[in-house]
Amino acid sequence: MGQSEVIRSPSDHGRGSWQLNDGEVEKAREAAAEACDGGIPFNRMITILWGHFGVEDIQAATRCFLKSVKDYLRRSGYETAYVWAMEPGRRMGLHVHILIHVPPEMGREIGYRQRGWLKTAGVKFGKNLIRSKVIGGRAGLYRGSPEAQTQFATEHDRALAYILKHCSFEARNTLRFPCPCRSGWVPGRRFGRSRPKLALSATEMVDRRGRAICNDRPDCRPDHASVAPDT
Repeated sequence: MGQSEVIRSPSDHGRGSWQLNDGEVEKAREAAAEACDGGIPFNRMITILWGHFGVEDIQAATRCFLKSVKDYLRRSGYETAYVWAMEPGRRMGLHVHILIHVPPEMGREIGYRQRGWLKTAGVKFGKNLIRSKVIGGRAGLYRGSPEAQTQFATEHDRALAYILKHCSFEARNTLRFPCPCRSGWVPGRRFGRSRPKLALSATEMVDRRGRAICNDRPDCRPDHASVAPDT
């Protein structure tokens, strides 16, 4: 993943922003910690290039796509959690990065249904419209050995820092993301997060299709791993 480009708006009028504010960065970090504590850490990054296909309300399209994913997983007996951040780019146009929990056994099912969910969101499926990457190279890495969990925590934090890179200098230092990043104007809302139902007991969470739990595992938390830039 390379350095972002500067995109200047034709006008500074209207609702929008030039970068994530510190409050949004903190909310994203809190969402990541809560998801990990709830046993549903972000294990996949999805990027959708809305701007390449003339989508005007990219926030509404993003919410529609995520609702489709969430509803399908809940019907299948799973909970999910996610955060998303909008970015501008000369080559990619306006696009969204989504960090989301997809149960490892549901990854193929989600992939099969993405085309239909994008159509529901208002666009025709096109080449390179959506990109999906498993964090750490293996969807179930967070369920593995202590060494695998540590590897996952590191890759998880790299991904979180990457999608939050268009923020203040101080916030970027907190994220330990060393690369300087120039941002640009994003109309409308720039950031969002889910509010998953995490009130299940540990036994209930394991019973629901054998999902593993991150509770009381500090190496799963964003504050306990180093962050390096993507290459």
